Amino acid sequence: MLLTPGTVLPFAPKNRITLTGTYTLPLAESLGKISLSATFTHTDQQFNNHGSDLAFSQGAIPYNGSITPPTDLLNFNVNWKGVGGSPVDLALFMTNVTGQKYYVSSANGLSSTGADFLILGEPRMFGARVKVNFGK
Repeated sequence: MLLTPGTVLPFAPKNRITLTGTYTLPLAESLGKISLSATFTHTDQQFNNHGSDLAFSQGAIPYNGSITPPTDLLNFNVNWKGVGGSPVDLALFMTNVTGQKYYVSSANGLSSTGADFLILGEPRMFGARVKVNFGK
């Protein structure tokens, strides 16, 4: 894609701010090391394409899929290294804790299909990881 001077760079928000805080529980070393963390990320609105501009400006569609709205996402992590003094590490995580519904782009199909399609952002997810350390 060739950009004309002065054109907004696609998928480049003006600001993105990420804050992470971690707290390690004051436990005996024999129990292992447990830490709790949270990450908050704010992303400003961003331009992704010009596919919906004309239809939106003429009132044919109720939103401009060319502009991705701002998002605020929160993620949590719990990490337990050396579970009970063992060689096992356990991690629990949850992403998009608040369950925010958002889209990351549009498919830009309005001119070819007569419909535009939004590409949705990641939903709330949670899971676990287990790691076994062999030798040192």
